Amino acid sequence: MLIKRKRFLSSDMWRKINATCHDGKKTIVFYDDNNLSAGNDLKENFLGICTLDKGGAARECENYLY
Repeated sequence: MLIKRKRFLSSDMWRKINATCHDGKKTIVFYDDNNLSAGNDLKENFLGICTLDKGGAARECENYLY
């Protein structure tokens, strides 16, 4: 899984996603959903591009599989 994540973080797609958060109004949250892979070897990794509220907490997110 680490290799997949390293490959993603060096991709053009990551640079595009990362650029959307430079204004301080959004953040990126990485997570996996182990329930999707229950009973098999499939590991699903997601990232969410989330808006931040005034206190800095992540709120509404658009989720993507990577």
